[in-house]
Amino acid sequence: MTNRIRHTRGYSDNPNCPSCETVEDLDHLLRLCPYATNIWKQVFDQAWYLKMCALPFDVWLTLNIKGKHSQPQLFVISLWIIWKNRNKLIFENKQPNCHVLVKLIFDYTKEVKKAFESVVTTPLQTRSSSLWLCPPVGRIKLNTDGSLKGTNNNGGFSGLFR
Repeated sequence: MTNRIRHTRGYSDNPNCPSCETVEDLDHLLRLCPYATNIWKQVFDQAWYLKMCALPFDVWLTLNIKGKHSQPQLFVISLWIIWKNRNKLIFENKQPNCHVLVKLIFDYTKEVKKAFESVVTTPLQTRSSSLWLCPPVGRIKLNTDGSLKGTNNNGGFSGLFR
């Protein structure tokens, strides 16, 4: 939850971003904060960043997740790392160097691609007891799942914004 929402719900005294003191909504946190901007420009490039920032947030998110203007796995992993490390800053007062995070993004993307290359294509019989509920109008929901294969720590994960 962003600081703006945390503040509205009484979980925080401050609605601002811990990195730059701008009101922290989802667009700011994942795309416009100078900390996120630095990561995006290293993961993709300046031209991509400028082109993508001209788009409304929901269009930016959708185009990149669907892979219209980027590599979707790299994009989603970048989102996750930005989110995860923003939470480290909020809850643990730790902010890793952007270069370290960019390396982590590329390394993790390689691992995910490797895991997907070794995925068994035989369908598994599964039965889910949970029911997915559509998010309220104007909201975006992130569903995630992951698994490990055997004892050699090979695995994968995926996420879906809806």
